[in-house]
Amino acid sequence: MDADREKLINRILKLLALADGTNFEGEAATARQMADDLIKRHNIDSLGGKPARTAFTIEDYTPHFAGMKWEYVLAEAAARLTGCVIYFSADLDRYSFAGTVADLEAFRYILTKLHEQRIAAWLAHKSKGSSDRFHQFCFGYAKGVEAKVKELLEKMRASVGKDVVLPSDNRAQIRLWYEAQFGVTHHDLGLRGKPQSDAGFAAGGSASFHRGELRESQVRRITTTRPPDRTGV
Repeated sequence: MDADREKLINRILKLLALADGTNFEGEAATARQMADDLIKRHNIDSLGGKPARTAFTIEDYTPHFAGMKWEYVLAEAAARLTGCVIYFSADLDRYSFAGTVADLEAFRYILTKLHEQRIAAWLAHKSKGSSDRFHQFCFGYAKGVEAKVKELLEKMRASVGKDVVLPSDNRAQIRLWYEAQFGVTHHDLGLRGKPQSDAGFAAGGSASFHRGELRESQVRRITTTRPPDRTGV
């Protein structure tokens, strides 16, 4: 590796470290965007042995409940939102996701948060003595998230215009890349059934996809009076 390229990669790595280490979402987004721009501009496909954030890669995922179609619906919604593509085994006991390194990172985060919100919503609903069954509620939740993602993507497309590339626009290219390597065909399960749990559907429709959660440790509050300025004394 020549000195200029090594210097460029070190700058990118520092920007990515800043993006991952700062508590300020705006600063993280700016650093990450600068790193991605440098990667694209200089056609960098590897960072010190690690794939660049814009490189396509594959990640395996084991569902919480093997064989449950509602979990496929939920994972597919998260994948669609983040621009990733889901592949699944015949009995739905394992999935593979394809996408860029950065988009898969966002996918992991969002799917984890969706599951946390699903569990919290189910426990709250169960405490009220509802007759909904667990998987019935979860299917409603997944369909609610699916509907919210569809609406959100439509709003995003309308707001930015057709010329702006969204993560979801890359899915066709990712499919071609994945299927060329493994000789498989992408199939959609086509789960169009109507949810039977209104409470689950409502919970899914109110789920949050926010990444920049504010933790108490990030808050800095002045609790004492500043000492007087003694400069020159």
